[in-house]
Amino acid sequence: MLSVVMASAVTVAFSSCDKDEEDSVSVSNTSVSFAGSGGTQTVTVTSNTGWTVTGAPGWCSISPMGGSGNGSFVITATANSSSSERSATLIVTAGKAMQTITVTQGASGVTPSGNKVTIRNSTSYTLSRFTVLFYNSYNEVLSSADKGTVNPGESVKVDIPTSAVRYFIGTQVGSLLLLSPYYDIEYRSLTITNSMIQSWESVSSISSFLERK
Repeated sequence: MLSVVMASAVTVAFSSCDKDEEDSVSVSNTSVSFAGSGGTQTVTVTSNTGWTVTGAPGWCSISPMGGSGNGSFVITATANSSSSERSATLIVTAGKAMQTITVTQGASGVTPSGNKVTIRNSTSYTLSRFTVLFYNSYNEVLSSADKGTVNPGESVKVDIPTSAVRYFIGTQVGSLLLLSPYYDIEYRSLTITNSMIQSWESVSSISSFLERK
Protein backbone atom coordinates (compact mmCIF):
# COMPACT_ATOMS: atom_id res chain seq x y z
CA MET A 1 0.00 0.00 0.00
CA LEU A 2 2.87 2.35 0.91
CA SER A 3 4.56 1.75 -2.48
CA VAL A 4 1.34 2.60 -4.31
CA VAL A 5 1.04 5.88 -2.41
CA MET A 6 4.70 6.78 -3.10
CA ALA A 7 4.30 5.98 -6.81
CA SER A 8 1.24 8.19 -6.97
CA ALA A 9 3.11 11.03 -5.25
CA VAL A 10 5.97 10.77 -7.73
CA THR A 11 3.52 10.80 -10.65
CA VAL A 12 1.81 13.93 -9.28
CA ALA A 13 5.18 15.62 -8.73
CA PHE A 14 6.28 15.01 -12.31
CA SER A 15 2.90 16.15 -13.62
CA SER A 16 3.24 19.38 -11.65
CA CYS A 17 6.71 20.00 -13.10
CA ASP A 18 5.39 19.52 -16.64
CA LYS A 19 2.55 21.96 -16.04
CA ASP A 20 4.86 24.53 -14.47
CA GLU A 21 7.10 24.74 -17.55
CA GLU A 22 6.61 28.20 -19.00
CA ASP A 23 5.96 28.79 -22.68
CA SER A 24 8.95 30.38 -24.42
CA VAL A 25 9.74 31.77 -27.85
CA SER A 26 12.63 33.69 -29.38
CA VAL A 27 13.45 34.75 -32.95
CA SER A 28 16.71 35.26 -34.83
CA ASN A 29 15.74 38.78 -35.94
CA THR A 30 13.55 41.29 -34.12
CA SER A 31 13.80 43.71 -37.03
CA VAL A 32 13.90 42.99 -40.76
CA SER A 33 14.35 45.49 -43.59
CA PHE A 34 13.72 45.27 -47.33
CA ALA A 35 14.70 47.42 -50.25
CA GLY A 36 11.89 49.04 -52.19
CA SER A 37 12.22 46.33 -54.84
CA GLY A 38 11.07 43.70 -52.31
CA GLY A 39 12.56 40.30 -51.57
CA THR A 40 12.55 37.44 -49.06
CA GLN A 41 14.17 36.88 -45.66
CA THR A 42 14.14 33.90 -43.30
CA VAL A 43 13.52 34.16 -39.55
CA THR A 44 14.41 31.28 -37.23
CA VAL A 45 12.10 30.49 -34.30
CA THR A 46 13.16 28.75 -31.07
CA SER A 47 10.26 27.57 -28.91
CA ASN A 48 9.15 24.80 -26.57
CA THR A 49 5.61 24.70 -27.93
CA GLY A 50 3.48 25.47 -30.98
CA TRP A 51 3.69 28.99 -32.44
CA THR A 52 1.91 31.21 -34.97
CA VAL A 53 2.81 34.39 -36.87
CA THR A 54 0.22 37.16 -37.25
CA GLY A 55 0.10 40.83 -38.20
CA ALA A 56 1.32 40.62 -41.80
CA PRO A 57 0.05 43.52 -43.97
CA GLY A 58 -1.12 43.12 -47.57
CA TRP A 59 2.37 43.82 -49.01
CA CYS A 60 4.05 41.19 -46.85
CA SER A 61 3.37 37.43 -46.76
CA ILE A 62 4.48 34.73 -44.29
CA SER A 63 5.17 31.06 -45.04
CA PRO A 64 4.51 28.96 -43.06
CA MET A 65 2.34 30.94 -40.69
CA GLY A 66 3.08 28.64 -37.78
CA GLY A 67 4.91 25.59 -36.51
CA SER A 68 5.77 23.54 -33.44
CA GLY A 69 9.01 23.73 -31.48
CA ASN A 70 12.09 25.01 -33.28
CA GLY A 71 11.54 26.05 -36.90
CA SER A 72 11.59 28.97 -39.30
CA PHE A 73 9.42 31.03 -41.61
CA VAL A 74 9.99 33.18 -44.69
CA ILE A 75 8.92 36.81 -45.02
CA THR A 76 8.24 37.95 -48.58
CA ALA A 77 7.80 41.65 -49.36
CA THR A 78 6.38 42.84 -52.67
CA ALA A 79 7.83 45.86 -54.47
CA ASN A 80 6.96 49.20 -52.90
CA SER A 81 5.53 51.53 -55.54
CA SER A 82 5.17 54.37 -53.03
CA SER A 83 7.67 57.18 -52.49
CA SER A 84 7.40 56.59 -48.72
CA GLU A 85 8.91 53.95 -46.45
CA ARG A 86 6.42 51.50 -44.94
CA SER A 87 6.53 49.24 -41.90
CA ALA A 88 4.58 46.58 -40.02
CA THR A 89 4.84 44.60 -36.78
CA LEU A 90 4.66 40.81 -36.89
CA ILE A 91 3.70 38.93 -33.72
CA VAL A 92 5.06 35.45 -33.03
CA THR A 93 2.87 33.83 -30.34
CA ALA A 94 3.71 30.59 -28.53
CA GLY A 95 1.16 29.86 -25.82
CA LYS A 96 1.49 32.72 -23.33
CA ALA A 97 4.86 33.85 -24.76
CA MET A 98 5.16 36.46 -27.49
CA GLN A 99 7.86 38.07 -29.63
CA THR A 100 7.48 40.99 -32.05
CA ILE A 101 9.34 41.61 -35.31
CA THR A 102 9.45 45.02 -36.97
CA VAL A 103 9.40 44.79 -40.77
CA THR A 104 10.49 47.90 -42.69
CA GLN A 105 10.62 48.49 -46.42
CA GLY A 106 12.26 51.43 -48.15
CA ALA A 107 10.54 53.66 -50.67
CA SER A 108 10.50 52.77 -54.33
CA GLY A 109 13.73 53.29 -56.24
CA VAL A 110 13.93 55.92 -58.92
CA THR A 111 13.88 54.91 -62.55
CA PRO A 112 17.43 53.89 -63.44
CA SER A 113 19.25 56.70 -65.16
CA GLY A 114 22.86 57.79 -65.45
CA ASN A 115 25.66 55.71 -63.99
CA LYS A 116 25.59 56.56 -60.27
CA VAL A 117 24.01 55.27 -57.07
CA THR A 118 22.84 57.98 -54.66
CA ILE A 119 22.79 57.01 -50.96
CA ARG A 120 21.42 59.28 -48.24
CA ASN A 121 22.10 58.91 -44.51
CA SER A 122 18.78 59.76 -42.83
CA THR A 123 19.79 58.04 -39.58
CA SER A 124 20.91 59.67 -36.35
CA TYR A 125 24.27 57.90 -36.69
CA THR A 126 27.57 59.05 -38.11
CA LEU A 127 28.56 56.39 -40.66
CA SER A 128 32.34 56.10 -40.81
CA ARG A 129 34.49 53.90 -43.08
CA PHE A 130 31.53 54.06 -45.47
CA THR A 131 32.28 51.72 -48.37
CA VAL A 132 30.14 50.65 -51.34
CA LEU A 133 31.09 47.38 -53.05
CA PHE A 134 29.78 46.39 -56.48
CA TYR A 135 29.36 42.81 -57.71
CA ASN A 136 28.83 41.23 -61.12
CA SER A 137 26.56 38.28 -61.94
CA TYR A 138 29.37 35.85 -61.01
CA ASN A 139 29.41 37.24 -57.45
CA GLU A 140 32.82 38.83 -58.03
CA VAL A 141 33.78 42.20 -56.58
CA LEU A 142 34.10 44.74 -59.42
CA SER A 143 35.04 47.80 -57.38
CA SER A 144 35.10 49.23 -53.88
CA ALA A 145 34.37 52.92 -53.29
CA ASP A 146 35.51 54.31 -49.93
CA LYS A 147 33.47 57.45 -49.12
CA GLY A 148 34.96 58.11 -45.69
CA THR A 149 32.49 59.55 -43.15
CA VAL A 150 28.84 60.25 -44.02
CA ASN A 151 27.14 62.41 -41.40
CA PRO A 152 23.38 62.40 -40.64
CA GLY A 153 21.49 64.11 -43.47
CA GLU A 154 24.36 63.84 -45.95
CA SER A 155 24.24 62.03 -49.31
CA VAL A 156 26.95 60.40 -51.40
CA LYS A 157 27.03 59.48 -55.08
CA VAL A 158 28.99 56.46 -56.25
CA ASP A 159 29.91 55.56 -59.84
CA ILE A 160 28.56 52.22 -61.09
CA PRO A 161 31.16 50.02 -62.79
CA THR A 162 30.32 48.25 -66.04
CA SER A 163 28.50 44.88 -65.64
CA ALA A 164 27.56 45.52 -61.99
CA VAL A 165 24.30 43.83 -60.92
CA ARG A 166 24.20 44.52 -57.17
CA TYR A 167 25.96 46.32 -54.34
CA PHE A 168 26.64 46.09 -50.60
CA ILE A 169 27.38 48.82 -48.08
CA GLY A 170 29.94 48.39 -45.32
CA THR A 171 30.19 50.98 -42.55
CA GLN A 172 31.18 51.52 -38.94
CA VAL A 173 28.79 52.84 -36.29
CA GLY A 174 30.63 53.46 -33.04
CA SER A 175 32.68 50.31 -32.47
CA LEU A 176 30.44 48.12 -34.63
CA LEU A 177 31.41 47.15 -38.18
CA LEU A 178 28.22 46.56 -40.17
CA LEU A 179 27.37 45.11 -43.58
CA SER A 180 24.08 45.70 -45.35
CA PRO A 181 22.02 43.15 -47.29
CA TYR A 182 22.57 43.43 -51.05
CA TYR A 183 20.68 45.89 -53.22
CA ASP A 184 19.92 45.37 -56.91
CA ILE A 185 21.73 47.82 -59.16
CA GLU A 186 18.36 49.06 -60.43
CA TYR A 187 17.76 50.44 -56.94
CA ARG A 188 19.85 53.56 -57.48
CA SER A 189 18.36 55.89 -54.89
CA LEU A 190 18.75 54.53 -51.36
CA THR A 191 17.79 56.21 -48.09
CA ILE A 192 19.34 54.57 -45.03
CA THR A 193 17.12 54.69 -41.92
CA ASN A 194 17.78 53.87 -38.26
CA SER A 195 15.78 50.63 -38.50
CA MET A 196 17.79 49.53 -41.53
CA ILE A 197 21.11 50.13 -39.74
CA GLN A 198 19.90 48.23 -36.67
CA SER A 199 19.13 45.15 -38.79
CA TRP A 200 22.43 45.08 -40.69
CA GLU A 201 24.87 42.29 -39.92
CA SER A 202 27.72 42.87 -37.49
CA VAL A 203 31.02 41.47 -38.78
CA SER A 204 34.60 41.26 -37.54
CA SER A 205 35.94 42.64 -40.83
CA ILE A 206 34.34 43.47 -44.14
CA SER A 207 37.07 41.74 -46.14
CA SER A 208 36.70 38.43 -44.23
CA PHE A 209 32.95 38.57 -44.71
CA LEU A 210 33.22 39.19 -48.43
CA GLU A 211 35.42 36.11 -48.80
CA ARG A 212 32.47 34.02 -47.57
CA LYS A 213 30.04 35.46 -50.12
